[in-house]
Amino acid sequence: MMIFFIYLKDDAHIFCRESQVKDEVRKALDFIDYVYQIFGFTYELKLSTRPENKLGDDETWDRAESALKEALDEFGKPWQLNEGDGAFYGPKIDISVSDALSRKFQCATLQGLESPADGRRSSESSYRIGDNGTSGGTN
Repeated sequence: MMIFFIYLKDDAHIFCRESQVKDEVRKALDFIDYVYQIFGFTYELKLSTRPENKLGDDETWDRAESALKEALDEFGKPWQLNEGDGAFYGPKIDISVSDALSRKFQCATLQGLESPADGRRSSESSYRIGDNGTSGGTN
């Protein structure tokens, strides 16, 4: 008899300055693409923007959404705008893979871009880019 134990951590956090957000998101997209290519996955990218009930001011959201748009544009793969489906604390990039029956499943998510909420924003403020790995949900 064999017993297997597994510990799975499908979450990562990147802390960076606002000026680094675009490049860090681009690096995360490159990594996701690298892994998905190994397994032969095809995928779709969606930028989910500010929902109606959100935290923070519009200026902060504008900068966050702009950084994600620039990263997606530089990444060079087609992407869609998914207006109003961002997390309440920040925009996100949803990545859906297709199975053999062409069903789509949300797999990786660059989950939100959290900025300092205390009003003391500056170029020295840190931002968190979260990746929740596999969510198991479907689109």
